[in-house]
Amino acid sequence: AESWEISEDATKHTFKLRQGAKFHNKAPVNGREFTAQDVVKTVEMYSGGSQKDVFAVVENMETPDDYTIVFNLNQPLADFPVSVAAWSYIYPAELVDDEELRQQVAIGTGPFTQEEWINKEKSVFKANPDYWEKDAAGNPLPYVDGIETYVQSDTNAARAGYTTDNYGYYSARDQDDLEALFTENSDTMVGYRYPISRGANVNGFQFQMKNPTYQDDRVRQAISKAFDRVEYDLARNGGDNQNPEGPYSNSPMPWPLLFDSYPTAATQGQWYQFDAAEASKMMQAAGFTADNPLKAEMPSFYYRTELAQLVVPGINQNLPEVNITFREIDNPTHVTLMSDRNFDEMIGFLWGPPGYSMDQWIFPFYHSTGSLNYGSINDATLDDLLVKQRAEANADAQLELWKQIYDRIHAQVYQAWFPEAQGRPAYHNYILNYRSHGWMGNYTCYSSDQGRAMWLSEDAPIR
Repeated sequence: AESWEISEDATKHTFKLRQGAKFHNKAPVNGREFTAQDVVKTVEMYSGGSQKDVFAVVENMETPDDYTIVFNLNQPLADFPVSVAAWSYIYPAELVDDEELRQQVAIGTGPFTQEEWINKEKSVFKANPDYWEKDAAGNPLPYVDGIETYVQSDTNAARAGYTTDNYGYYSARDQDDLEALFTENSDTMVGYRYPISRGANVNGFQFQMKNPTYQDDRVRQAISKAFDRVEYDLARNGGDNQNPEGPYSNSPMPWPLLFDSYPTAATQGQWYQFDAAEASKMMQAAGFTADNPLKAEMPSFYYRTELAQLVVPGINQNLPEVNITFREIDNPTHVTLMSDRNFDEMIGFLWGPPGYSMDQWIFPFYHSTGSLNYGSINDATLDDLLVKQRAEANADAQLELWKQIYDRIHAQVYQAWFPEAQGRPAYHNYILNYRSHGWMGNYTCYSSDQGRAMWLSEDAPIR
């Protein structure tokens, strides 16, 4: 979209599309112009999938011409343009109609066309000669001829690639690693540290609320209370979150939208304060003992090392009334178990895709009808708050509703969250105009704004 307008009551959102923007010159689209009909077809597809919560408020769409799309909503929602910016890649209509091809090719309107894709290995892109955008002097963009991206799951190999100028970016493991990198790459390295600004991702686990055992608040709350987050933060994050009020566990609601400064565990309530003795009393009151513990399985692909080596052993040691068994699974199995709500007790969590608005971080995951409500949460109080925050136009009143949701989430412990390490990006000084910003902070696979305006100096070895 080139521009958009919002009606006074925030129920009508009109987007003006850029004229002359063409899809990549590949079959079956063959370089045709992008139009409003592509938006309509894509939104109709999204409305039946995991993004349906974003578009559930859309009563209907109008297309007065090829370059105008009007969304008429069934309730006021001023954040609608922000929400659709994150979860709404627009497909050409031809790919909407061909699901099999949609899984195999990448065809958009962007500055690079995909020339090669090897699953789990790499992608190769070359400059799109028909890209619409030009720089201030009228020169066509992009400047670079192509980009190669690689999947590198071996941290040591990724680090070696960075220090030998084969990779332009690396995320340091911890402060010692960052400082060692400075020593090894003192002539070219730029690096720093900062607290994560986005909401949670995989740093936690989910309870299955269809299971009567976990419908007892005491069970969920006791398990969270028996987890020593201070020790975990020291062991896993090098103490990045240590403070007198306890380490903040990064939970789903992005903290910059709620607080003026980085929060502490004090904001998350009593179930995030470690007390093994009190947790034992709660489990005993719920009918469990050391001789007759709650037995549960926790499968996960994400955070598998932390869950297997720190979280599950720590809870079992601190809380003899439970006996949790960790089971490592592969990525597709994990995603399928969560998407199908097909786990009986607990599962390591996956929160995403990232959102640009607060609503995207909470409504799909917590509302009883939410498409990403993996744990089958059915909380009338939470439902009411989630609906109200969508319709609230006053910023102060909306913030108050968000804080009530934040308190409710942590009080009910539908998930248990852990402290996360600070971000420590490392890149080279011949990569110009890079900075960490936005909800995701670092340069990531999730639609990074950070990569849009970067360029290489003339003497860059990877040029």
